[in-house]
Amino acid sequence: MSESYELQLHLVGHLTENAARQAIESMHLSNGTFGMDAGCGIGNHMMLLASEVGPMGMVHGVDTCDEKLRIAKKELDDHGFSSQVELSKSDIRTLPLDDDSIDWLWCADTLWPIEDFNPDDGIREFKRVLRPAGKLGLYFWTHQNLLPGYPLLESHLNLAYTSRNPYLNQRNPDLHFLNAKKWLKVHGFQNVSIRFFHVSIETPLSEKQKRALGCCMDMLWGNLHGEITGKDWDLFQTLRSPSSESYILNDPDYHAEIYYTLFQGSASSAQ
Repeated sequence: MSESYELQLHLVGHLTENAARQAIESMHLSNGTFGMDAGCGIGNHMMLLASEVGPMGMVHGVDTCDEKLRIAKKELDDHGFSSQVELSKSDIRTLPLDDDSIDWLWCADTLWPIEDFNPDDGIREFKRVLRPAGKLGLYFWTHQNLLPGYPLLESHLNLAYTSRNPYLNQRNPDLHFLNAKKWLKVHGFQNVSIRFFHVSIETPLSEKQKRALGCCMDMLWGNLHGEITGKDWDLFQTLRSPSSESYILNDPDYHAEIYYTLFQGSASSAQ
């Protein structure tokens, strides 16, 4: 893929926007409330959150990457959200907020158990800044079906991707992100629930959708050469190449699905 990482994030964010919007709507955030996007990236979800809480609401986004924050600021300004948002460079374990200071917190594809980071550290900090009964939403990309008709190849690619990523290949089941419900319960969150959302894409595909789906394949599987068999890699390259006669996104009956899981809870009334 020749797309820059920034453009990949934009394209994939646009492709999956409806699932994120539905997940945010399911949290029933009240107009005029103050919340945070922890791990805001380039700000895709901040715009959805700001729209949800209305012009009297406020969204504070934090990320550790200067470049993503720069892009987020430009995007938010360009879309007319500058008066509703704040941006800070911060680790989610040390948020720049006082205790009991926000009504809700959204964290998407950020709370991964990697290296020296334990999800407990993030959850503990989230609970600190949430007001009593404040809402927490943890949102994770969970699964995808991008190669219809090639289940064995897709399973091999997914296995290789899982094996090389420590936050997916988690030896302690309690630290795996799909057990985030346990994380919330351990930290005393109430009304803990799980909801599922998905994006369904089918033909006819726009060129923008094709580019976004190509980005998904590249971000997930583009660096797995040598980690699957040569036969599988060659087949994958044939299916993903726009110049190939077998380019899968040119199939008139192509379809794909991307699945997300949202873990929700509310901070206890007496923290």
